[in-house]
Amino acid sequence: ASTTFPTTNKYVATVECTRNGVKQDVDAKAIWDGTKWVVSFDDISAGNVRCNTIFRTPNFAETILANNEVKAPITTPGAAISTTSEALLASTEDDYGTSYYFRGAVKNNYVQFANKCWRIVRIVGDGSVKLVLHNDNSDGSSSPCSSSNNSTDAALINGSAFNQNERDNMSVGLMYGTINASDYASTHANINKSTILTNLEAWYENNLTSYENKLADTIWCNDKSTVSEGLGYGTNVTNYAAYNRIYLTKTPTLICPNDNNGGKLSKFTVSDTTNGNGSLIYKIGLLTADEIAFAGMIYDKKNDSTYLRENANDTWYTLTPYYFRNAAFVLFVMSSSLNDDEGYGYVAYNHRTRPAISLVSSIAISGGSGTSEDPYIVN
Repeated sequence: ASTTFPTTNKYVATVECTRNGVKQDVDAKAIWDGTKWVVSFDDISAGNVRCNTIFRTPNFAETILANNEVKAPITTPGAAISTTSEALLASTEDDYGTSYYFRGAVKNNYVQFANKCWRIVRIVGDGSVKLVLHNDNSDGSSSPCSSSNNSTDAALINGSAFNQNERDNMSVGLMYGTINASDYASTHANINKSTILTNLEAWYENNLTSYENKLADTIWCNDKSTVSEGLGYGTNVTNYAAYNRIYLTKTPTLICPNDNNGGKLSKFTVSDTTNGNGSLIYKIGLLTADEIAFAGMIYDKKNDSTYLRENANDTWYTLTPYYFRNAAFVLFVMSSSLNDDEGYGYVAYNHRTRPAISLVSSIAISGGSGTSEDPYIVN
């Protein structure tokens, strides 16, 4: 019995039990019953069992899960747009385990970090939290998430080509290899930086260098794997994997495929060479077309109600290769839908850039309910 338990549910509680100093598995739990913490035990078959209840402040992912009920999506991600009344947290698998993603007209996924406002896209399977820019806060407001500071394109930074050279399969890469190569590996080797990666790095250097220790080294998926048609090198007509899952089968995934040779050319990380390729300098990237589909958009059908639509009226690039037809195409967002529209889908076309980052799983936050007027604030 104890009279010193916390009097609120703003904690994560665990119970550890021992008998004569040896750990005992007695299925002990501490649960908030709505008014107080209640500790329960099973399978205690002998005396002299001592139990300690440990309370700690939840990490960011645990706070998000505590503030949202995980539900099944009302509409099918990738096959249908989210409805105007659909605003929920759902789950699916990613490269690390179970990911929890926001879908639809969500209003409680705002985060204030690095003097900017971001939206939570999902909790990654490793516990890190992926964010996408909502307000670059070029005016230096002390409340960048407030609706009073919204503008049509505050979520988007400078216009940029994805890659200036569009006439080769290598141009779909965030990094790329050799032009006019005669094999897949040489074409997609991560040797040269794309135009958009160079611009992302410049933005990072201007805005995020002092926050490096708060950013997680998670996979940025630039899926270079091919399906059904094409060899993926030179000027061969090629369908990249997203052509099937975003356009044909409408089955997005948060699991990043291996490249055609079973390697990690598509899985961009900074120093993690276990899960990724370690080719990046900075922990920054773009959203994939798959993540955007889970958030509520689909190919070539408008959806103005998803949270990704707010503050982002211009066209912006995803990280997802699409196909090569005399020129390289990647998927992008235009008029609140995923597109590859000819003349716009060319990698050399000037679209806006929408930076994305992941916060480490141990990140500390202060207060906030996640709304625009009361955002989560990263300490």
